[in-house]
Formats: sequence, C-alpha cells, structure tokens
Amino acid sequence: MKPENAVAAGGQDKKLLGKLLDKALSLESNSASEERNATYYNAEITKELSANEKYFTKVKRYEKEYLNEAQKAVAENRKNAAPDSGRRRQNIFYSNTEIILSALLVDLPKPVIKRRFAKEQAKDSKKQFYRLVSDIVQRAIEYNTEDTQQEIEGLKIDYAISGRGVLWCVFDSDSEDLTDSVTGEVIGTKITNEKVRVDFVGYKDFLFGKAKTWKQVPWVARRHRLSMEDVKAQFGDIALEISVDNKDDNTKEQDRIVEVWEIWDKRDKTISFVTDKLKDRFLKSVTDKYKLKDFFPTPEPVRSVKVASSLQPKPEYDLYREESLDLEECAKRIARLIKKIEAKAFYPAKFKDLAIDISNAKDNEFIAVKGAEMAADIGGMDKLFSYTPIEAKQRVVAGLYTQQQNLKENIYEITGISDLMRSVSNPQETAAATYQKGKFGSLRLQRRQAQLNDYINNVYKIITELVCNLFSAETLAEITAISLPTETDKFNYQQTVTQREAQMRNAQANGQQIQLPPLDVRTVKYFSLPTWNDVKKYLEDTKLRGYTFSVETNYSLFEDEALARKARIEIFEWFNKTMKEALPVLTQSPELAEVYLELISFSLDSFRAADSVKNAIEDAFNSLIEKIKTAQQQPQAAKPSPEEIIAEAEMVRANARMKEAEIKAHEVGLDQAKDHQKLTLEQSKAAGKFSQDQQKIDLEKQKFGAQVSGVI
Repeated sequence: MKPENAVAAGGQDKKLLGKLLDKALSLESNSASEERNATYYNAEITKELSANEKYFTKVKRYEKEYLNEAQKAVAENRKNAAPDSGRRRQNIFYSNTEIILSALLVDLPKPVIKRRFAKEQAKDSKKQFYRLVSDIVQRAIEYNTEDTQQEIEGLKIDYAISGRGVLWCVFDSDSEDLTDSVTGEVIGTKITNEKVRVDFVGYKDFLFGKAKTWKQVPWVARRHRLSMEDVKAQFGDIALEISVDNKDDNTKEQDRIVEVWEIWDKRDKTISFVTDKLKDRFLKSVTDKYKLKDFFPTPEPVRSVKVASSLQPKPEYDLYREESLDLEECAKRIARLIKKIEAKAFYPAKFKDLAIDISNAKDNEFIAVKGAEMAADIGGMDKLFSYTPIEAKQRVVAGLYTQQQNLKENIYEITGISDLMRSVSNPQETAAATYQKGKFGSLRLQRRQAQLNDYINNVYKIITELVCNLFSAETLAEITAISLPTETDKFNYQQTVTQREAQMRNAQANGQQIQLPPLDVRTVKYFSLPTWNDVKKYLEDTKLRGYTFSVETNYSLFEDEALARKARIEIFEWFNKTMKEALPVLTQSPELAEVYLELISFSLDSFRAADSVKNAIEDAFNSLIEKIKTAQQQPQAAKPSPEEIIAEAEMVRANARMKEAEIKAHEVGLDQAKDHQKLTLEQSKAAGKFSQDQQKIDLEKQKFGAQVSGVI
C-alpha cells in the first residue's frame, strides 16, 4: 500500500472510531437520562462537594483573614510562623477589599430596554406601542428589585473574597379559591401577589455540573437549610420519613435543620429537590414552568478572575496573598524591634546620687547636685552616662519600612489600586490633565464595574422573561401604575363613537343639521392606547426578543459633578442651536429631512443623556419632518399670468372705491341723523317750555278767580 493511501485509510479509521465513540457517549447519555433519580443527584452533589472542598476551605480561611481573625490561619499556612495571640497589624486584604467594594454597584443600575434598530423604530407607526411595552417591563423590573440591597451586598462581598458571586431568581405568588356566590362551591383559583424574588446564594451553597463553558453546564443547584417544620410545609408527608442525625435534646423537632438541594437539570427540563437524609427518593420533582430561554434561573456567575478553560472560581486574593503575608511579617518585626529600642544608659556607681537627681529633674529645671566637681575628672557631665547601642536596630527598622512600602506598591499594582494612586493630581497641573489622569487611572476598576453591571443586566433579562411568561395583566397594571383601557371599556367607547356617527348620517340624510358636543381630546387619546390584554399577548408571543437590554447608572466613582453639569448644558445648547438651524434649511429644502434626521441621531449618540431625553428630541424632529412633508405634498396654487394680476388689481381698486363710497354715504347718513336728532331735541325743549308757561298762566287764573270771589 502506498504511504498516501495508508494515511487516508488511517484517517478514515479515525473518523469511524470517532463516530463510534460519539454513538457510545450518546447511548451512555441516554442511559444516564433514564437513571437520573434521587440517588443519581445525591451522588452528583456529593461528588461536587468533594471536588470543591479545597476551594471552600480556602475561602473560609480568607474570610477569617478579611475579618482580622486569621492569626491561626496564617500560622497554619506557614508552619515556621510563630503564633501570635494579637490581631493582624496590617490587614491589607481588608483595606483593598473595602476600596474595591466602594467602587462596585454603589447604586443598583436601572434597566434600559429599547427595541432593536431604533432608527427603523422611529419610522414605524407602532413606535409608541414599542415604547409603552419597554416602559411597562422596565417598571416591572424596578418593582421586583427595589428591595435587593442586602442581596447585592452579599454578591459584592462574595465576588471580592471568594472570587464568585451568584444571584438566583425565584417566582413567588399566592392563590385564593374562587367560589360560586350562590352554591358556595369552589369554581376556580385566582393567582395573586405575583413577584420575582432575587436571592443571594453563598459560595458554599452553589454547585453545577462539570463543563468547560457555561452553555455546556448540564445542571445547577443551590442549597437550602430548612427546619423540619418548613420541610413539612413545602414537601408534605414525605418529611415524616426524614431522620435527622446528631439530635440535640435541647432542640425541638421542628427546629432541626435539614439540608435540601434544589437542582435544575437542563437536559430533561426538570427541577428536583433532594436531601442526603433520604437518598433514594425525591422530596419533590416537577417540570419546568418558567420557560426561560437558557432554562437556568441564574445567569453565569460573575467571577473576579476569569480563566477561559475553566469555570472554577479563583479568589483575587490568591494573586497577592504571599505579599500580604510578607507585609504582615514586616509589621510584626517592626513592632517587636520598636519595643526593644529603648533609651537605656549606665553610669559609674559612685555617681548614683547624681544620676538619680538628674533623672528625676523636670523639663527646663535647674538643680544643684553634689559631686559635680568629681564629674570633671571623667571629662565633664556629658561623659557621665553611656547609652546602649540602638543604631543597628534603627537601620533594621528603616529597612523593614522600605520593604513594607515596596510590598504595598506590588500589591497595589496587582489589584489595580496603583492606577488610582497615579491619578492623584498635582495642584499646579491643568484641569484637562487631571481629568485625563483620573480617566486612565480608573480603567481597571471601570472594567470591574462593567463586569458587575453586565451581570445585573443578565439578571434583569431573566426577570423580564418571568414577567412576560408568568405575570398576569392585572398584576402588570397594579405594579406599573400605567393606565390602559380594558376590553370592555374600549368596546363601550367604540359603541359610543358608532352611535355618534349614525346620528350624523341620519341627520344629513334628512337634511338636518345637528351640533353634537366634541369628544374630549384626552378621552380619544386614552382609548387609542392598546389594552392590557394586547400588551400581555405581545409579551407572551415575543418575550421581547426584538429588544436590547442594558443598564445605566446614576453614579460613577470617577465622574466629576462639574463635568456632568457641563455635559447637560452642552446638550441643551446643542438642541437650541440645531433647532434654529434646522427650521430654515428644512423649509427651503424638505428633501434633506431624512439626512438631517440621521445626522441628529448620530449626534445624539455622542451625548451621555437619558433615553427619555433622546427619545423626546427625536420625536420632536420626526414630528417636524412629518409636518414639512405634509405641507410639501399639498397641491400648490398655479402662479397667475400678468393679465390676471392686472385684472385682479383693477378689481381690488374697484372694490376699494365702492367701499369708500359706502363709507362716505354712511358718514352723510350719520350727519343727517345727528341733525334730525338735534331738531327733535330742540322741539322737545320748546314743547316743554310752552307747557310750563301754560301751567303758570292757569295758576295765575285760579288765584285771580279766588280773589274776585272773596270780594263778592
């Protein structure tokens, strides 16, 4: 056989062998699937606990060192280290950890949900519906995570000390029976108090099946420590078969603790509860009801030190623990040497009284001593005392201080704290230089911030899926405080609108004109919104697959208030300037509207502004462009010819002359009316005067007639 043929045959044999191995593994996997009972899962838990025992022991020791209770742990690690009953003199692990913790998740990030391809969304007629859905889910996430500060603190501490942090999402709800009002019989069940709970799972209480990548992990598990009373409440009568070893006579039966493992197996989509107190039976095993895309109710754990080929966590303290112990040793040696560096002296015995008088003298006190003349025999008073040598110890202490500083610098380089120290500014340097140093001096800590923010974002995605799959429309309406019409309300409104239209048509058919009160604008807008059932159906159907998820923080350790304020002012000034420039350009050249909108969106992306601000600005420009397009589409009147312009001008002049004549005639009429009114007034006055004169004459006649009668 030729060599090349032999090589080809060997390659075919290898391929065949590979296929056989794959088939064998597949059969083994299927066989294992059939045998995944309580015994199998208990064995898996025991195996993983054993594999992680060294890791658990190491992290427990690190916790003691962090809490400054680690003298025994240090002595155990270094057999030649002398045990010390005192506390650690330089706990660099604690100080470094506190610096890291103060920079991570100071405020819980806010969820930001946007539809993919936002620019296309801006042109979509359903954009308001998409934004409404985003707003509903964002509010639902904030509602379900508003009381998670304690869990976040646990996540951060585990991340910093054990090198891994885990949060676990749990859907909780209550149920109540619905009864018939007449018969009193139970006719159904109503689900109430729906909520997603976020639990912190400690490093000792989390396990997963072996795999190189998280996507390949077959199962995850968390440990619950339950009292017998809780076991009975959750799992029923099977709890009676559990026997608790090492019973304490002083402990009540219901208070004895049982370790229960909750196991989520991705291979057959089951959730099982097992305990080593009942190895051959499940406490409970149910099928998946969450229907999550990645099945597990927890995202991939966040790790402080990542290794591409392994999911095993590695504490960051591993990277500098030897330096930390050396630093502790330096601190101890310095303390011991300083205790031994004392001002001790000796003198001739015959000068005992003189030495006592001098040592007892107070500051700036002059004393008379006996025997001072004898001191002259030895060369003066300065020769009286001879001090013990301490220079060598001082040099050792100085060297230890130098070594201590070098060790600190090495540790700061490893942890990234040195970046912050380098960013400390010089009072004489410019503001721009200070900003640049701070920016680059925080890169490694910013990476940690981004890492934890991404993890919280993945938790939000799981909460979103649970909201879409399990929350009812009534719960969404209650927790989001968003008012949307119901199906019944919308139907009644449509009936009212239909009746109004029918009345108008009947009136027109009969040649009548009726005036109906106009519909309220707010009412029309409200009933144009989708119903809660529409929103719920959309969430169930899409699971928001067409949306992107991110988080935004209101706090950054390295953000300067003045710079943030300046950025806000810049976007306001940019908006005003852009609006002033856009209006004349778009009015003169409406065909540039789309280009202008793209440029505006591109410019907005450079600003760190809230999405609500960006959406409002884009909506304003979209509305402006729509108005311009509408005006452009309206037919424009044809320009008149010169003859038509002259004829129209003559008509305008003729109308003006006629109007002038009417005004003059009106003025003449007013003058005549005034003259008539004046004549009538004068006649009225004359008639009044005549009447008064006639009354006087009649009165005189009466007086004269009375006088004549008296004479007669």
